[in-house]
Amino acid sequence: MTDERGEALRTEVERRGVELTAKWYYAARNERRTFHIRYRVTGGITSYVDATELYWQAVGTAGDRPARNVQVTVSLPEAVPSRSDLLVWGHGPLTGWAEVIDGGRPILVPRARVAPVL
Repeated sequence: MTDERGEALRTEVERRGVELTAKWYYAARNERRTFHIRYRVTGGITSYVDATELYWQAVGTAGDRPARNVQVTVSLPEAVPSRSDLLVWGHGPLTGWAEVIDGGRPILVPRARVAPVL
């Protein structure tokens, strides 16, 4: 967890079953701040006979401050054989969008406090 200047922030991480909660601490007074959160998920992809799926709620709704202008970038563990094999959907506000960039990295850009699910 870093801020807009790349400085590390004090962070607390808690696991409860399959749920992971991360809290970070910062100082601000009547200003906008940007935070960069990076983490790796193992076992988050499920394979079926006809498809492989990553179903992930990247941003939750808990907390005392709303999340605004959130951008989530997912890097897959390996490249897909063809870009047409990769489908991306985002659940969240109607003003958000999702697309595939950089030859196979899906990106989801929600624009409200609603939690996106990728």
